[in-house]
Amino acid sequence: MREGRMRTVRHLRAEERLKKETEEKNAFIASHFSFKECIKFTPNPETAKADQEIRCYCGEYEDKHFYNEAGEDVGDNQWTESTHIKKFYPTNAYGQIEFLTKTASEHRRTEFLRMSDEDSLDDAMKLMKKYWKMMRPKKPSLCITVIGGAKNFSLEGRKKAVFNTGIVQATNTSDAWIITSGLNLGITRMVGDALEEGRASMIDPQRPSNQFRCLGISPWGYVLNREALISDNHMKTVLYHVSGVIESGRPVSLNPNHTHYIFVDEGRRNRYGGSASAVFRSRLEKQIALPIRSGGWGIPVVLLIVEGGHDVFIDASNSIRQGVPVVICSGTGRAADILSMAFKFRVKHLEEDFREFSAEEIDTLRQRLMRVSGEKKIKEALEDIVEIVKDPKLITIFDMNMSGDLDLAILYSLIKTNSRITVQLNLAFAWDRSDIVETKILQQGQEVEPESLYPLMMRSLLKNKIEFMKVLLKNGVSLREFLTFEKLHQLYNESVNRESLLYCMIKNKIIDSEEGNPNLPKRSVRNNHLPLLRHRGKRHQRPTTVYLSDIARLLEKMIGRFKQNEYSVDVPSLETDELTWGLVREYTFHNPSQDLFLWALLHHRHDMAIYFWRLSEDSIVLALVACVVYLSMVDMVPSYDNQTRSLYESQIDEFEELAVHVLEECYEEDPVRTESIVRRPNPLWGGQNCLELASNATRQKFMSVTACQNCLNFAWFRGINANLPMSILCTVCPLFLFSNKFIKFDTGRSSAFQTLEDKGGETDTSLREEGILDDCSDLADEEPDIHQAKGSKDDDNDRVIIRQSDLSFKKKLEIFYGAPYVKFILECVIYSTFLLLFSYALLFRIHKDSITGCEAFIMAYFVGVCVEILRQIYKCPVSCKEKIPFWWTVFVWMRIDLAIAALAIVSMLLRIRQETFIVARTFYAITLILCYLRIYRLFVIHPRLGPKLVMIERMIRELVVFLLILVIILVAYGVAAQSLLFPNRKELDWKAVRDVFYYPYWNLFGELLLEYPFPDEGSCPGPPDGVKCPHFNFVVPVLLAVYLMIATILMVNLLIAIFSNIFEEVEEKSIEIWKFGFYNMVCEYILKSRLPIPFSIVETLVVYIHGIWKCCCLCRSILTARRNADLRNVTQEMNSVLIQAVSAQDRAATGNETSGDLNVETIGDQMFGFTMEDEEESDEEASRDDYADFVPSPAPPAEQKGSDDILQEEPVVSEEVQAARMFVNNCKRKYLKKVKHNKAKTVDAGIEAIQAKLDKLVNEVTLVVAHMQQGNNRKSIDES
Repeated sequence: MREGRMRTVRHLRAEERLKKETEEKNAFIASHFSFKECIKFTPNPETAKADQEIRCYCGEYEDKHFYNEAGEDVGDNQWTESTHIKKFYPTNAYGQIEFLTKTASEHRRTEFLRMSDEDSLDDAMKLMKKYWKMMRPKKPSLCITVIGGAKNFSLEGRKKAVFNTGIVQATNTSDAWIITSGLNLGITRMVGDALEEGRASMIDPQRPSNQFRCLGISPWGYVLNREALISDNHMKTVLYHVSGVIESGRPVSLNPNHTHYIFVDEGRRNRYGGSASAVFRSRLEKQIALPIRSGGWGIPVVLLIVEGGHDVFIDASNSIRQGVPVVICSGTGRAADILSMAFKFRVKHLEEDFREFSAEEIDTLRQRLMRVSGEKKIKEALEDIVEIVKDPKLITIFDMNMSGDLDLAILYSLIKTNSRITVQLNLAFAWDRSDIVETKILQQGQEVEPESLYPLMMRSLLKNKIEFMKVLLKNGVSLREFLTFEKLHQLYNESVNRESLLYCMIKNKIIDSEEGNPNLPKRSVRNNHLPLLRHRGKRHQRPTTVYLSDIARLLEKMIGRFKQNEYSVDVPSLETDELTWGLVREYTFHNPSQDLFLWALLHHRHDMAIYFWRLSEDSIVLALVACVVYLSMVDMVPSYDNQTRSLYESQIDEFEELAVHVLEECYEEDPVRTESIVRRPNPLWGGQNCLELASNATRQKFMSVTACQNCLNFAWFRGINANLPMSILCTVCPLFLFSNKFIKFDTGRSSAFQTLEDKGGETDTSLREEGILDDCSDLADEEPDIHQAKGSKDDDNDRVIIRQSDLSFKKKLEIFYGAPYVKFILECVIYSTFLLLFSYALLFRIHKDSITGCEAFIMAYFVGVCVEILRQIYKCPVSCKEKIPFWWTVFVWMRIDLAIAALAIVSMLLRIRQETFIVARTFYAITLILCYLRIYRLFVIHPRLGPKLVMIERMIRELVVFLLILVIILVAYGVAAQSLLFPNRKELDWKAVRDVFYYPYWNLFGELLLEYPFPDEGSCPGPPDGVKCPHFNFVVPVLLAVYLMIATILMVNLLIAIFSNIFEEVEEKSIEIWKFGFYNMVCEYILKSRLPIPFSIVETLVVYIHGIWKCCCLCRSILTARRNADLRNVTQEMNSVLIQAVSAQDRAATGNETSGDLNVETIGDQMFGFTMEDEEESDEEASRDDYADFVPSPAPPAEQKGSDDILQEEPVVSEEVQAARMFVNNCKRKYLKKVKHNKAKTVDAGIEAIQAKLDKLVNEVTLVVAHMQQGNNRKSIDES
């Protein structure tokens, strides 16, 4: 109710505000505008010859003539305009029109004004801008005046389609104004119809429904039913009936598809040609086109001519004198074709000061003008034509008979009249015509400074004009110089369609919902009153500010880890620090294409993200990052929005395809280097590599690529070459490792990786960092320039291979028992033994009064499970508060271990007391079931059993949903049957509640139990009273039959169909699913301890005791260093006391020398590093050195640095990394070239197929024609 009252109050306030604005507008009009009338009817004898009714010299009929109520006497003098036409204040026709058609009201209100031709033009412009608000919601970038054919003129067929499309496209792309005569005839009616069609078909939700602004400047004396526009109450809307009737020499109705009308009143009536409205229009065009500093609006104006009569020459010459460019639609007839012909004649004359045509050309024009202007006006028309075509730059010819775009011709006419290239670029941008920029503007031979293109580049990014951006990058714009710190901040805060970014930030709790959506009831006060960073050194207030530090936090939440030091500088406190802002605002990023790629991703600009992906260096990594980001966005999309979810999923698949194809191309060129690229950690993403990113995005196809599987396979076996029996034998008896005959260790792969890093200096270091600025097609045209580092081929001479005989027995033990493959074998052996002992103990060896050895081993195993869970949680590479959620999400199969541990703890606690022995044994039995289910976890390694587990998991999910449907039918039948069989029950009986579920459940499996619905008196110990013994009811068997039909036939078969669908889906991708599951298996067993449970307890204790001892040693070292530093500080203080008598200069010098001494923190850092380097690594750490690229590793802690230090430091990139990036880029180019080649082949094949069909069709037509000719010949012969 309160919200309803508030809504009513807001509505009343809006009405009051509207009423006040209307009163102010009416007051302004009444005080500034007038109208004209002829005050005395004076018959014109010439009108009686052509018309039955006599008209005044002013053109008005006697019955409609105005009579001066003031009684001003003009005498019997001859009628003159100066004496008989008078101006009256205030004007009597203004307000709003509501047009009525023959069918119904259009409910569209249009502003109108009747003004004298002597009224101020500035007042009219003020009315348009301030009170009519024609500059809202956006200032137009163009004004198009359309003149031409009158009366019943119209275009048909293709010409009409070209004209309508061109007008609508020009108006829509540039927010243009359209100026016409406003009357419902000829070309004006065509313009109105075109805008009406465009308004209906091009609906933009972010713009008002009446988005096309069309101004009609009409002669007041030629408006039909103009008396209806005169009113005493200008607050009331005037109803106007639209008429389509056009009579020669008679007024014409208004066109209803205009938004504003200005009726110019010169005092004359029923005259169209030569009216003052054309002069007023030309004056308005000139003033509109003037720069703002000269009192104009800075809106370019174009005159569009379509057909037309003699008046077109007058109007066009007036516009040409004002410097307004003219577009002539050739092929529409009459005046337009004559002007087109005259322009062709003018082009033949090379002189600049053109004055007249040749005699032959004049004769040709005279013949054409005879039908348009008449013999009396030919001379005047020729003079106007010479004036029109005098300056060819102001004339543009558009042939309506040729294919083309009218809006393009209008744009080209503006470009020709503006010599400044920046103005031309802005015009092309406003019209969204990048082709004009590339083919016309930037090909004029003018030298363009790249800095002058930066504003347009910024606008292209903000408004998602990707084609403009491509053209600018091809023509001198460098992303490295363009993208500054300030511009990137501006992109995140001023881009259009930021809903995707803000929604992600709200969902990830980076900003408040009130701040991201100002329409919500609450308002956020965060930074609402802080000035924001903006271009040109100015800062303006915005309700929602996105800082780069917020973007870093968002990416960290989406991807897991993100470390971009430059982003951390942009914080709210920077806004008030003018000095720091002045230092960092012009900072340029080292990899701008990557930063723009992330910006495009977060704004969900997929095409732009694809383009920046092509320009970036780490193509494979960024494609996987895009998959992770989009996958995070999919999770935020509501479940009912299937269209958006499908769009995101298709784009995820597209990025995955790009990553897969580039990786496959790299693998074809150099397998060893490709595997190193897959394993290489990326500092920007917190050390995550391609495998971890693909796992986060669940990209099964990428994980199935050969390069990824080779890395996983090597990590799984750790270079061990042996069959399964020999591996088991060496696992049980490590003494076999002394001999080199049983187990072979292949260390060549890891040495090859080391060799690749060591020989990085031999790579071609002259490879420059390329700024790829071309489009995809241009990018693919470049020949691949693959510079391969020596040692990257599978050549034994180029690889350092450690011989097996050089490995010590200790090193063999570390490699062998540290391999996940061996850990897996050990776990299988120990776990199988544990299950056998647990089963044996539960059956025979668990006693009430004592704990046997088997039970003690089982308890020890459960303790080992608990310790292993705690160890894995502790080792998770995230913060303390995120460790448990991370462990729960990543280690899915460990959830069974957690359930086993919980049940085991409960069982052992209940085992303490003898009274709860049976309960403890029950929990032991349930624990045993889970332990057997845990065997499924070992099946993941098998290529056929692994996908089956996925099927079972999905089927269980569907089964849970299915049970929700089935339980309704089951309970409905169960309750109904119980109520009919036992009608006399009066008290709650839990047996009855059980029977509600018991009998219907077993009926599903074929146990009909017919004696229950058909009770036999002999089977029940008592009478069938309906309380303890069932009472027969004939409805129960019917209900049973219906229940079995629905439940067993319909529902069960539905479940079978669901399971079949799941089987087909999983079976289709079974190999990819197994390979993806193999990665999780490898990561899990890499993180496992060498010894299996329960022996891992000993290993864990040894590792942590060793770690505690190291920490103690480190603390002693730090304390020693601090004591030494304290002694130095005391000495420095004593020295400072002794030199106090020295001069200020000496004291300053001494102070500088003192400041160069090492402080305590520096000593501590050095000792900490020295200690860490000298300390011997633990066995656990040593075992993971070879797998650091496979397991998630914590990101290094960020150092505390100032803004200047962060932005000035160059990223350290090794030569090997640079060579790897160049290698990936070259392979990417090669892949894109293949794509382009295949696309070209497809297009050529399609063209050839079409050509073949056309040839076949021509041959068939030729044969038909030949047969027809033969038939005609035979017929003629027969007739002869």
